[in-house]
Amino acid sequence: MHIRELEWGDSSSAMRLMLELYDESPVSSTFDHRPSADELDSVLSGKLDGIAVGSIVDLVAEDRGRIVAECELVGTGSGSGVIGIMVESGSRRKGLGRKLIFSAMRLAAGIGVTRAYASVRRENRRALAFFEACGFTKEDGAEIVVMSRSVSGA
Repeated sequence: MHIRELEWGDSSSAMRLMLELYDESPVSSTFDHRPSADELDSVLSGKLDGIAVGSIVDLVAEDRGRIVAECELVGTGSGSGVIGIMVESGSRRKGLGRKLIFSAMRLAAGIGVTRAYASVRRENRRALAFFEACGFTKEDGAEIVVMSRSVSGA
C-alpha cells in the first residue's frame, strides 16, 4: 500500500472510488443524486487546483496501481480545515483510513490548519465511531454531527 498526493492522472481511478461509495451510501455523499462524469471531473479539478495553491491536502492510498482510499483536508481560513475520507469496502478495517487521516492532518499543519472538522450524518454510526477513534469530539448538530480535533500531535 502506497500513500501519496492526488495527481492529475488519478482522474478515472478517483471517479471510480467516488461512484462506488455513492452507490453504497448516497446519504453520505456530497451529491443528492448519482453524479455524472462531468460533475466528478469538476470536483477533481477543484481538488487539484486547491492542492496547487496550497489550500487543500488530498492524499490517496494506492494498492497495485488502484486507488482504494482518499482523504481530503480543505483549509477554510482562520486555522480551520474540513476533512473527509473515502475507503472502498474491501480496504476497510485495516487501519488505512486512520493512517490517511493522520497523514493529512500532519501535512495540513503546513498550510496553516490547526483544527480539523468532520461533518458526519447522525445516522452514519460507522463514520461517527471512526472519527471518535481518531480523536475527534462531537461539537453540535441535529442531522449533521460536527466533530473536530487539533491537528497537532497527529
